[in-house]
Amino acid sequence: MINIRPVNNEDHSFILGLATRFLKFKQLDWRDSEKMLAAQIRLAEEAISGKPEGSELFVAEDQDKNLLGYLLMGVVPDFFTKEPKGFIYSIAVDEHVEGKGVGRALLHFAEEWARKKGCKLLALNVFAENQRAYSFYEKSGFITETCTMVKPLKR
Repeated sequence: MINIRPVNNEDHSFILGLATRFLKFKQLDWRDSEKMLAAQIRLAEEAISGKPEGSELFVAEDQDKNLLGYLLMGVVPDFFTKEPKGFIYSIAVDEHVEGKGVGRALLHFAEEWARKKGCKLLALNVFAENQRAYSFYEKSGFITETCTMVKPLKR
């Protein structure tokens, strides 16, 4: 059984330790892995300190209180309608329990959390190169609404 609860002080090192999970896919040529890792660590540190404002941080644990993953959620206004939209800032699962339903449990929790906050939509960002995550989100009912396209400029 997977329990999802608000983060506490003892969970911080686990959350910071999962920052490397966001680099486990092919990076685009112009992305520097060290800078990306530093940014993920900074995001985790900010999440622990309650940023972005209004966000909530949760951890998934098993029946023995072993930490399995985490979820950083918030409510943001939809760009077009300004209605509240649930937003997953960050979600990560320990690689030792990947494929065992932890991500699915965290997503289900995120949906319920967003519904309780009055949201009609749940959104997240995913790197196009992260095919495993992209597929997982599609199988979970997410669809691509917008797509950020990037062109490296020659100097």
